Amino acid sequence: RDADFVHIAEAMGAKGQRINRAAELPGALQEAFDAHAPFVLDVRTDPDIVAPLAWNGQERAAIRSTL
Repeated sequence: RDADFVHIAEAMGAKGQRINRAAELPGALQEAFDAHAPFVLDVRTDPDIVAPLAWNGQERAAIRSTL
């Protein structure tokens, strides 16, 4: 079950909006900026699509080895 971050934000006195499609994002961002107050954007993404900057295990190991 997914958390309802908009509901959680509203319970804490903030505003929020759930984004289900990319086309909704520009308007939601404008609304968030115009609010001049805490505002949660709950952006839903497809869990089967990996972000282009996602690191594989080898990259993580290389970074950890430098620490």
